[in-house]
Amino acid sequence: MHTLQILVLIMVAAVCLSVASLSAQKHPSTFRDSIDYEQVSAHFQFTSVLQKSSPFRVAYSGRNSLEANNPISAMTVTSTMFLGARLFRNVELYWNPEIAGGGGINGVVGIGGFVNGEAVRVGDPKPSIYTARLFLRTHIALDDSLERSEGDANQIAGFLPQSRMTLTAGKINMLDIFDEDEQLSFDPRMQFMNWALVAPGAWDFAADTRGYTYGVVAELYQPTWRFNLGWTVVPDDANGAIIDGNLTNAYTLNAEFVKPLHIAGKPATIHVIGFLNRALMGNYAQAVVDAARMGIVPDITQQRSTYRTKYGFALTLAQELRKYVTGFARASWNNGANETWMFTEIDHSLALGVQMSGAWWKRPFDGAGIAAIVNGLSADHRRYIASGGAGFILGDGRLNYASEMILEMYYNFMMVRGLFISPNYQLAMNPGYNADRTGPVHFFGLRIHAEFGESR
Repeated sequence: MHTLQILVLIMVAAVCLSVASLSAQKHPSTFRDSIDYEQVSAHFQFTSVLQKSSPFRVAYSGRNSLEANNPISAMTVTSTMFLGARLFRNVELYWNPEIAGGGGINGVVGIGGFVNGEAVRVGDPKPSIYTARLFLRTHIALDDSLERSEGDANQIAGFLPQSRMTLTAGKINMLDIFDEDEQLSFDPRMQFMNWALVAPGAWDFAADTRGYTYGVVAELYQPTWRFNLGWTVVPDDANGAIIDGNLTNAYTLNAEFVKPLHIAGKPATIHVIGFLNRALMGNYAQAVVDAARMGIVPDITQQRSTYRTKYGFALTLAQELRKYVTGFARASWNNGANETWMFTEIDHSLALGVQMSGAWWKRPFDGAGIAAIVNGLSADHRRYIASGGAGFILGDGRLNYASEMILEMYYNFMMVRGLFISPNYQLAMNPGYNADRTGPVHFFGLRIHAEFGESR
């Protein structure tokens, strides 16, 4: 089944759900006159990231090693239009054409917690245009109470029931819905850039090589909690661009519970994600056994003869520490028996950090943050890499295992309304989980971000 056919099926399902929601609306009085609802919205963003790594001493290198003396800088550029239209009072259509070019430092390999959340593993650095998102969204009221929904990228201003079911179907980015927190944003265009901070490191969330997927997500909103449930498709190759059309065997299931609460009298939010992925993944342990029997280097791609599963969880806690200062902790884990398929080669991760609003020092649109990350691999995964095996991120030829440790700091400075300049610094120890490549490695970055939009 081709990608277009999958998208058509999902969109047809979304139209049916939308029509059904119109006729099933129990409380039509909850919707105000159309004058209160904006009909269209258009927003735009441009982000460019320039990065350079410092030289460091190494004992050996493999095909996916972080280069010890990277002679050039790396730059990524993305530009996105966020277009939305209200088809009916409670049904919206969104389309995001996007252009991206350039490449991440070192070809986006050699470190599990990669240092640029805007970088993708696309071989051609020339700018190309594509559809990033194309989806329908419908809201089903479950009570009469309303809350204002402000206009933003992929969000048309209007009023929404506080208690509702929201259905989203089409081409989406999982991070727009799951792990999304009003109190604490993990946006690589404005905040931290490391992959293990942009998303929980061990959550192998559904995505093609550019970070998007096709699927259906249901969000149940209640005044004191939220629950999300999503079904999405997966690529037919690890970090691939083509969708596996065997939809009965290749998919992901994701569930998330979000609960606002108070700790020591301060507002906090907890997110708990559970996931299960099925794909043509290789098995690390079997790859090592087969290679030893034949006297060759293990190759995980030779294990892709059957559909296997990967499962795990992610936990994020955001807590206001004082006015304008929010702390967070996030932990994630997956079983690590089968091949990493979509995100990055991290099997367990812990991150702690703080983000600060510039309102603290009378610059309300500025922001700053500092965070520390510790990433690790499962026993089977590390044995595979130590035996000379490689994934799509890791592969030094051998491995003296140690936890990968990363520190990130940034300051986001608003030059004029809608234009931001952000210096970024990251320090990595044991990149690729290899104590023989201890480092430290210094990554220096500069990010330029512009955004503006209008709703009518």
